[in-house]
Amino acid sequence: MNSKLLFLTIIILQFYFINSLDLKDNIIGIDFGNTYSSVAIVQEGQLIIIPNEYGNTETPSVVSFAEDKIFVGEQAIHQYQNNPSRSVQKIKKLIAQDQKDIVLQNSQDFLSQNITKNNTISEIIDKEGSEAHTTEEVTAKILSKMKQIAENFLGTEIKYAILSIPAYLSYSQKQSIVNAASIAGLEVQFVLNDYKAAIHSYDLEDQNDKNALVFHLGGATMEVSILNIDEGVIDNIASCSDINFGGEVFDQRVVEYFIKLILQKYGKDISIDQIALQKLRIEVEAAKKQLSSLLKSQIKIQNLVDGLDFSEELTREKFEEINTDLFQKVTNTIQEVLNQSGLNKIDIDNIILIGGSTYIPKIRKSIQEFFGKEPKVSIKPNEVVAIGLASKINSIYNRDNYLCSMCLYNSHISLGIEMDDGVMSILIPRDSYLPSQRTKKFIFNQDNQQQKLRLKFFQGERLLTKDNFFIDELELKIPQIQQGKIEVEITAQMICDGTVQVTAVEKSTNVMNSITFESIPIEFGTLDFEENINYEAMLFQFKDQITKENIQSKKSLKTYLNFVKSILDTEEQKHVYKISNCDKKIINQTIKEIQNWLTTNPEADKTEYELRKKNLENIFKPIFSKKQQNNEDLQYKLEYQRFLISEYDYNLYY
Repeated sequence: MNSKLLFLTIIILQFYFINSLDLKDNIIGIDFGNTYSSVAIVQEGQLIIIPNEYGNTETPSVVSFAEDKIFVGEQAIHQYQNNPSRSVQKIKKLIAQDQKDIVLQNSQDFLSQNITKNNTISEIIDKEGSEAHTTEEVTAKILSKMKQIAENFLGTEIKYAILSIPAYLSYSQKQSIVNAASIAGLEVQFVLNDYKAAIHSYDLEDQNDKNALVFHLGGATMEVSILNIDEGVIDNIASCSDINFGGEVFDQRVVEYFIKLILQKYGKDISIDQIALQKLRIEVEAAKKQLSSLLKSQIKIQNLVDGLDFSEELTREKFEEINTDLFQKVTNTIQEVLNQSGLNKIDIDNIILIGGSTYIPKIRKSIQEFFGKEPKVSIKPNEVVAIGLASKINSIYNRDNYLCSMCLYNSHISLGIEMDDGVMSILIPRDSYLPSQRTKKFIFNQDNQQQKLRLKFFQGERLLTKDNFFIDELELKIPQIQQGKIEVEITAQMICDGTVQVTAVEKSTNVMNSITFESIPIEFGTLDFEENINYEAMLFQFKDQITKENIQSKKSLKTYLNFVKSILDTEEQKHVYKISNCDKKIINQTIKEIQNWLTTNPEADKTEYELRKKNLENIFKPIFSKKQQNNEDLQYKLEYQRFLISEYDYNLYY
């Protein structure tokens, strides 16, 4: 509790400037989304999402360039149908990126504009090449529209704003959005990650040591985060995002289904007709929304192509059949984040849904069945972030929740420690709100020659420390014992300026040492440094996954070797299980061969490790079991389970 009070005091000092705000000025909260954007305010204590001129609380994040006018929102959608090459959608994906980026390569099917590079500024060019606009300028058009909606509603000029920004964006991408707000005539007072806005929308920020899972499925992206909430401090434990997976992927599957149907039924191929495809996409999206409350929907398009008036029924059952594997991906991603966090399903106290695509009944049902509890949906999922921003504004006005509004900075790059096998175990993940404190237990191998344990700290997003950046190291005195394992508890604290203090405690003697160092400076992130780190992590994600599986298989083989040796090397065990000297010789010879192979093949393939483990099992298990009178297989499994428990490894860094 004292450390938390210290951190909160630091927050007050770090963000004292907010006191200088003239709170009489109106502040708006803008939920800037890939597909839709919203603007929220506080009026007479009420949290309000302001409707646009069409009465909609969501405005399409689409900009269209006509010959003499620029359209934003619903009007841009109409222009987009007729001239997609002069329209821009999903601009948030394009912020501070160029066409070489892996993200764009994966999402080209959904982009109607060409991207080029000029003086490191991304530009959006219409296909005739007659005009160019930077991504920041296009973003500014959308933010300016939100500002205009608020000003029309309030009848006064708006100067200040808070913005919701996804955690997966890099520093420079976030800065680009802030720059766009400045172009739109707005001063951004602070930014709030979407998942934190979700916590504030349901007033959960004051809970005591509770865990929440925030599932965000929008039109273009998916993000799953697990947060720990403890007396006003919201800590991101684990998260996973896919910026190429959203409602539009479900739509595209249905579009492809109808493309085939139209070809078979009418003999017309619309796969290269951009205008026909756009008409179909719009109607498919509308049908998808209807299927959230209805079991079937009729898709009707006049003059889809060559005078064809298209009309077909889409049922909810057919929609779910077409997208079966996508629903499985949702639960797989949730399980992946749970694995990262080290938590179980029962440890999740609250489940919050964000984004219009979470209206899909199968999505909600899958999540409900996965956790065995209902997610929170009392606030419309597509309004959760905007309501959370308004709640944040309300806390500033009232000063009742002053400290919660101060957590503005994130750790830009993960901080971790090197383990025995060269893997970096994460201490403070990327995008953790600062200040942040984490405590973890680790097991290190030790021989009787060691008097000190050298702990090395790195920053980066790759699996192995050799692919990350060395920051500093700490030496810890350890007891002189026979070869075995040393348990160390490590606490890492990172404050808002990136300063890190690490304390290590050897648990058997309580010997302690600490070190303070600077993390990679934020200034690096303002250039391309942080982007390059994250780009490299994405680029080598598949390679790191293979490396991870190889290391896990190697660890499994070594653990089994130690299990077999524990049976053979203990006279009591050898007597209990009646292993003869002849059998012992056979097993020891196999162990020696495997150990020699491990020495000469330190980085072998997963299948090689699994093969040698299986060979040893095939030799040892029959010998172990043949002398037992009853339940041989059960006895073997029980003994192996006891060994695994005794060898429990705290180093759960996968």
